[in-house]
Amino acid sequence: MTRGRAVRLVWWAAFVAACLVNLVAVYAPSQPTTSDLSIPHADKVGHLVIFAAVAWTGRGVGLPVRPLLGVLVLHAVSSEVIQATVLDDRSGDVYDAVADLVGVAVGALLARVTGVGERRRHDRRALRA
Repeated sequence: MTRGRAVRLVWWAAFVAACLVNLVAVYAPSQPTTSDLSIPHADKVGHLVIFAAVAWTGRGVGLPVRPLLGVLVLHAVSSEVIQATVLDDRSGDVYDAVADLVGVAVGALLARVTGVGERRRHDRRALRA
């Protein structure tokens, strides 16, 4: 296996893991407890991190920015609506949605600052030339 292929495989594994953690955290029938943590707003930090991870690793696998961020924004808002209306043991929270959206922005910004996802786009352009 080449180094490039191994790196792509690691990015895909990280992206799949980030998506799974996000989906479980957001849609689990009962809300994860943070009562043992003494960190104020730990649940909001958790929301930010799980959405940032999906945005960052999504760019790492080379997903286009606009569709990726569009889907994540829709997911952030709709997940809180679903929690409020469909999941009996969960409640939707506007501030959770805000933390989700900030996480999407942080993940996208982190990818841009670190150049994650940019190399593959340039590689595709070079192949077309």
